[in-house]
Amino acid sequence: MELLNNLKIRFVQYKLASDISVRFCVICALIVGILTYFLPIAKGDNILYLLSSVSQGLAAVFALVFTITVFGAQMMQKFTALDKMIDRWTKALMIMFAIGIILPLIQLKTDYDLFNLSFVNTANLSLAIDLSIATFCVLAIIPYLARVNRFMKYEVGIPKLGEEISVAIDSNFKITASNKINELVELGISAVNEMSENETTKIVIKLKNAGQEFAFMGWDDVTNIKSDTFGEYNEEFAGKGWGRIAYDVLYGLQKIGSKSIERKLDRTTKEVMWALTEIGVQAVLKEDKEIGKADRVQLVVHIIARLKEFGINAINSEFNNDIVSTSLEGLFKIGIKNAMKNSFLEQMILVSVMSNIEEIADKAYEKNREKFKNQYESSLMYLWIFWAFIKNDPNFDIKEMASDLRKSEKHVMKEFGNENIRSKAREFIKNFFPTLINELKAFEEMYDGSLSGISANV
Repeated sequence: MELLNNLKIRFVQYKLASDISVRFCVICALIVGILTYFLPIAKGDNILYLLSSVSQGLAAVFALVFTITVFGAQMMQKFTALDKMIDRWTKALMIMFAIGIILPLIQLKTDYDLFNLSFVNTANLSLAIDLSIATFCVLAIIPYLARVNRFMKYEVGIPKLGEEISVAIDSNFKITASNKINELVELGISAVNEMSENETTKIVIKLKNAGQEFAFMGWDDVTNIKSDTFGEYNEEFAGKGWGRIAYDVLYGLQKIGSKSIERKLDRTTKEVMWALTEIGVQAVLKEDKEIGKADRVQLVVHIIARLKEFGINAINSEFNNDIVSTSLEGLFKIGIKNAMKNSFLEQMILVSVMSNIEEIADKAYEKNREKFKNQYESSLMYLWIFWAFIKNDPNFDIKEMASDLRKSEKHVMKEFGNENIRSKAREFIKNFFPTLINELKAFEEMYDGSLSGISANV
């Protein structure tokens, strides 16, 4: 329901902006008409020259504006493109231009007083009408060109860039792929600034699809390509072929996500987080030769850090609870897929997931424990589930780690032993991972310390 309300607000904002533009043009046209009638700017033969100039000027502008319209349709390279460009608003503006061009020409040929009203100055009224229409047409070009610009950016730009990225991937053109991805990211930032969530969502989906493809590609094809888009990122990755491109995608999603949180765009922020999650899951699930495996692990760890960052920022900004939940769910999904694998590299990812979930839980608890109660309780439940996964892992000193949990100085960890949270974790394990029921029970005993002698031998 809240999402629907947000969409309605965006629509109203866009419609309001359009209405304001049209009203501004109408008001200016009326002001010019009134001033022209009461303060005539031409008399006698000068009126004829002025009428002729108005007609010629509007004709020239008409040709220029609608040439741009046809050009925009051609850029789309579709048979139905012109139908999209020439909608009812375009037709209305064309009609206004036609009236503004033809009416002065008619008035050049006649001085007949159509109304024969003694209290109206026919010459001034005619000139006022002509200049009002001309003023409206000229000013209406501004919102019209803004609309054409939006069309060319989003209706044309998004599909075209998506196609070019796919072609670059298929053709193994890494530099082209990188450049087109960065163009798509710029388009995404522009869409966020314009509060265009539909267009931003389309861009995020295309970035996600590209990122998933890169997560499955080989990472051992080292090249000399360098990129200045990484900023703080590990320069070692900048020279690793498709690995470098994968980071271009992640950096772009990070920029769009951060800007979306700043602009309070719920839907876009969630789409970015799910895109990061899906890319992370694909990288976790990739099974191939060991070459490049450590690189993918670092990529996943980077994604985990971004999901935590978005969750923390959402909490600090008193953002929608769903955004915090999406961040946690993304981390949990990556963590679960990873927990079912068994190697040292996978353990690095799991530790990172657990650590970041704990940080989000602590921030939610400290910021507003009433508002974010469901979020920090879900976080603690996720941690119980992960502990069940690693209970028998020889690489972890579970007993010592359980003791550290009890001694944690984080306020939220005082809720870790809550029976309500534990029961939810038991239910989840029972439904989805029934083979881990005993591991969860054993860890509970170890955490409680009530059966320390037994738990030490479990």
